[in-house]
Amino acid sequence: MKTKFFLLAAAAGIVCSALPLCAQYAGPAPGSSDYARRVLPVTEEQKELENLLSAKQPTVRIAAGDMLDVKVYNLKAYEVRARVASDGSAIFPLVGALQVGGLSVEDLQNLLRDKLQQDGMIRDPHVSAVLSETPTQVATVSGEVMKPGNYPVRGKHTLIEMLSAAEGLKDTASHTVVLDRPGLQEGIPIQLGPDPTQSRFANIPIFAGDTIIASRVGVFYVVGAVKNAGAYPLKATTPTTVLQAMSMAGGMGYEAELGNARLVRREGTSNRTETKVDLNKVMRGKGEDLTLQADDILMLPTNKMRAAIKGGGAGMAVSLATSFILYH
Repeated sequence: MKTKFFLLAAAAGIVCSALPLCAQYAGPAPGSSDYARRVLPVTEEQKELENLLSAKQPTVRIAAGDMLDVKVYNLKAYEVRARVASDGSAIFPLVGALQVGGLSVEDLQNLLRDKLQQDGMIRDPHVSAVLSETPTQVATVSGEVMKPGNYPVRGKHTLIEMLSAAEGLKDTASHTVVLDRPGLQEGIPIQLGPDPTQSRFANIPIFAGDTIIASRVGVFYVVGAVKNAGAYPLKATTPTTVLQAMSMAGGMGYEAELGNARLVRREGTSNRTETKVDLNKVMRGKGEDLTLQADDILMLPTNKMRAAIKGGGAGMAVSLATSFILYH
């Protein structure tokens, strides 16, 4: 298959370059409509920032797999490590198995104190319990980051620390991430800006159960008789037009047929439409400089490609764009 692609590229006279913007993404690519559910005005954004910065860590609950370090003050013989079983129970000296799943550490201390007192084992015990291992206390970082996954959040952790743990954002990441937090009806879009370390939201606390989603910025494809064929990101704040796209691709090749460019656009889940673009007219201000959308394919043919365009330009454009994704 790869050999066939290169033969097609050679026949069409296409110059292909490496695409640093098309980094491999581990997992399904989230779309902007999935996560950017609301856009906050400036005043609301400030209020959201204040709320996030002042958020308190939820009470940590003991869960299966946790390791508990328990001891009784002034009683060296009572120092134990207990692993919480899958049914939420743990075994402690003198009192046996206790159901501890769902309890807070403070609840556990009180329960053990009462049990030891009731059974007459220890008079007025001062029980200390610590969660030494908490595999369930994790936050998830997903989407357009270098290393998606679950990361431990024992103690205090911030948004920028979690993104750093995931080895940073990809080039294909949007400047907006979404924070999904248990108990909230919808995710919170967070504008990080071009430098996340300088964002006002960089130091908001992240808690166990949180999910940080780095969405993917929309991309379009330029193929055919341009200097640097490839995939390019849509601008986050301003529209990207056909002429801007050609500039991003390094301009047209000398063999390009400027009057026969094609814009191929997805309509729905399976249909694609094809629009002829006369770049000669557009450059002279006589034609409309169309605005591009995510997944658009802008194809600038050569003389050799004319017959193929006439026989089904949309199909050929999709094939070429797909080849870029597969081989770069």
